Amino acid sequence: MLPAVFAAVPELTITFVGGSKDDAYLEATRAALARAGIAERARFTGYLPKEEVYAHYRAADILVLPSEREGLPRNAVEGHAFGLPLVATAVVGTVEVVAHDESGFLVANDRLGDMIEPLVRLARDPALRERMGAAGAAHVRARFGLDRNVREIARVYHELLS
Repeated sequence: MLPAVFAAVPELTITFVGGSKDDAYLEATRAALARAGIAERARFTGYLPKEEVYAHYRAADILVLPSEREGLPRNAVEGHAFGLPLVATAVVGTVEVVAHDESGFLVANDRLGDMIEPLVRLARDPALRERMGAAGAAHVRARFGLDRNVREIARVYHELLS
């Protein structure tokens, strides 16, 4: 998938933020990027303190989340909160965060190649990134914001005490 995206958008780079608990998987990923001739366009940060992760959100244009499964993906919520559009797999949890064609694009988790077109589209269209990022930020603030969570918890306590 990445070679096709990079071929279509030559100025694109990717940063993998976070660590890996599986060193063999990480090395296999680096080797695959090298074989594809795109290793120099990819960066791996390893685990970072929260403030540095937030700096990467602020510097990014798009957040990509190709997951086989998720709970509620915190990075999707955070990415939207920072105004990023997402391209993600349509798995449980992620579909609660990303509104397809509004705040990002969702593809079937067994069809990662379907991520190419929306990634290229977003990379080439700053206005679309801005519109989808703003929609995502509004969505997560309304749905996952602290005020709503406090109201919902208070409602549950009120029901239990009634």
